[in-house]
Amino acid sequence: MAGSKLDSGVSGALNSTTPLFTLVIGAGFFGNKITKRQSFGIVLGFIGAILLILAGATGFHVNGYALFVIAATLLYGINLNITKKYLTGLGIDSFLITSCIFMTIGPIAAGVLFSTDFISKLQEPNAIQALVFAMLLGILGSAIAMVLFNRLIQMTSAVLASSVTYLIPIVAILWGVIDGEAILFQHYLGMSIILIGVYLVNKS
Repeated sequence: MAGSKLDSGVSGALNSTTPLFTLVIGAGFFGNKITKRQSFGIVLGFIGAILLILAGATGFHVNGYALFVIAATLLYGINLNITKKYLTGLGIDSFLITSCIFMTIGPIAAGVLFSTDFISKLQEPNAIQALVFAMLLGILGSAIAMVLFNRLIQMTSAVLASSVTYLIPIVAILWGVIDGEAILFQHYLGMSIILIGVYLVNKS
């Protein structure tokens, strides 16, 4: 929903708040330690996220769809901590973890899909091409990426694994520029503040 209403560069930058939520959830509910420097980084990250939420082409206004991205990154933070604490210690293979996830959400996703006009949309020109791209996105961007990500969680800490989201704003901005999206000064400012905050959170 957010992806259809926000520029990809902004969505990507907001995704980089994942390490911040991972740290906060870990400290609040999983007994992880949090330093003053990390606390400062968290504050900076949220300031940057607020800037992005308020940034608009005609000044500053609240973009409610940005809150969906924030909600998603909060859930990522919960997921990372649960996976690290309860699944990594059991020695469960990352492929099996990912398979269980998709077997759980598959029927739900199918129910949502077939409650829409999906079948009739397939009759439109270029529908098959769009379906192939959606399948590639699901296979490469979700399934395979999640197997690798779950393996990374097993090999490192939840906060360090979440740091892969550093790359999301960079990739998202590049695709946004290629796609002709307008990237404003306040977007760059917000993204820079978020990345500084995330750096402080993860700095050893």
